[in-house]
Amino acid sequence: METKNLQNEEEVKAKVIDWDYDESESTIIQGKIKEVKEKTKGGYYFIRGGNGSYNAQKNVNATLKIAFGKKQEVVRVNDEVKAYTKKSKISKNQLLEVFDDCRSGKAELFYNEKERRVRIAKSTSSN
Repeated sequence: METKNLQNEEEVKAKVIDWDYDESESTIIQGKIKEVKEKTKGGYYFIRGGNGSYNAQKNVNATLKIAFGKKQEVVRVNDEVKAYTKKSKISKNQLLEVFDDCRSGKAELFYNEKERRVRIAKSTSSN
């Protein structure tokens, strides 16, 4: 196992295999609050509402499929992509930038299996 750039012994270097990006959504849902909550169990949260009309929001979800050792995982990387690209919001293009940089060697991806967390770092090797 390569240990260069590891922050602790529980981190392993991982390879990125694939990516997925689900855009944020806003919707207006009508009905009684109890019925509306049943309809929004798929990741929506309420912004505001009342009198039978409710605004609901679903956040962006950016994931990477990674491989480490003989294992594979799908991990959510919203915060890591924002940190790597130094942006306050995430976009599909930013996720693709991270994916491409990891594939080309411009960036390295590290995974902590215990915490199920990814860390993305600029590569220290010259490519």
